[in-house]
Amino acid sequence: SQIEKYIANERPDIVILEDYNKGSITKNIIEKTIRFCNQNNIPTSVDPKRKNFLAYKNVTLFKSNLHEVFTSLNLLPEEVSAEMLSGIHDQLKEHLDHKISMITLSEKGIFYQEENNKKIIPSHRRNIADVSGAGDTVIAVASLIYASSKDIHLAAEVANIAGGIVCEEVGTAAINKE
Repeated sequence: SQIEKYIANERPDIVILEDYNKGSITKNIIEKTIRFCNQNNIPTSVDPKRKNFLAYKNVTLFKSNLHEVFTSLNLLPEEVSAEMLSGIHDQLKEHLDHKISMITLSEKGIFYQEENNKKIIPSHRRNIADVSGAGDTVIAVASLIYASSKDIHLAAEVANIAGGIVCEEVGTAAINKE
C-alpha cells in the first residue's frame, strides 16, 4: 500500500525494482507493484536475482547479467553473439512478456533488444579495479535515460559507459553526469 500511495502521489517517470535476494522484495510485492505501475502507465525496470528471476512479468525493462540468465534459464554457457542473445531474449519474453531485454556481458559490453531492434554495444577499454556496483549503475542509468527519452539504444550506450566508469574504482562509486 505504501508503494501504491507513493506512485499515486508522486507519479514517478519510472519505477526500478532492484532485487538483492534479501527477502524484502516478495513475489506478491513484485506482482502488485508491476500491475499498479502498468495500470498507471508508469514504466518499470528490474535487475533481478535468481530467487525471483522469473517473477518479473510485464516489466518494461528487464536487465540481467549473462551469468544470471544462463543460470536462471538452465542454459549452458556458449560463445556470445547477437543471434544467441536474441534467442535468450525470446526465451525470456516467453516467461515474462516484458518489453525490453538488456543483458550485461562483462568485458564484452551490453546487449539490448526491443522487438526487432537489437544490438551488442562493446565495452570501452578500462582499468578494472572492482565490479562492485556496476549492475546497480547500469540499471539506474539505463532507467533514467529510457524514462526521459524512450530511446533504448541511447540508454544502453550511456549505461554501458557508466557501468565501466564505476568498475575503475575500488568498492562502490558514484558517477556524475560529466
